[in-house]
Amino acid sequence: MKPQKRFRFLIIALTATIFLSACKSSENNNSVSTAAKKIIQTIANCPNEEYYSTSDITAIGEGTDSSSESSETEPEPVDTYQNLKDTLGEYFTDTAFDAFYSQGIADKYFSDAFINNYEISVQNIELVEKKDNSETVKVTLKKGSVEDADTFLFTYDDDGLVTKIVITD
Repeated sequence: MKPQKRFRFLIIALTATIFLSACKSSENNNSVSTAAKKIIQTIANCPNEEYYSTSDITAIGEGTDSSSESSETEPEPVDTYQNLKDTLGEYFTDTAFDAFYSQGIADKYFSDAFINNYEISVQNIELVEKKDNSETVKVTLKKGSVEDADTFLFTYDDDGLVTKIVITD
């Protein structure tokens, strides 16, 4: 190959690489991350017997009498922590999942659905802002017959794993 052709080829290849990198980078900056989508869909679509069981909730004092008989038809208790960790754990740093679970962010939606006796479903997930290690996501929810919105702030480490989630209404 002649030096001029080689030089043109290198310029074209370099230009194409830069162009494709810019397209990929702008695409990632304009969409909600897979982790955020999966976490929101999992915790905000309620009730979900896979992660929470209404049979685990009892009135204060109920079931404290040792002579009460257990029903054979009661469903097995759900291991909420383990089920959520199995589903969402891959998106979090080692310690962040436990912090997320302890904060009760997932419980917020389940309790709301249970106490108010309605279903909650995610209607829309929209990116508000995305930075190198964070993204803000607005989530439109249908709670019973009413629409409501919550804003989630996700913070990530350099590997793209969630380090913290904050809900800012």
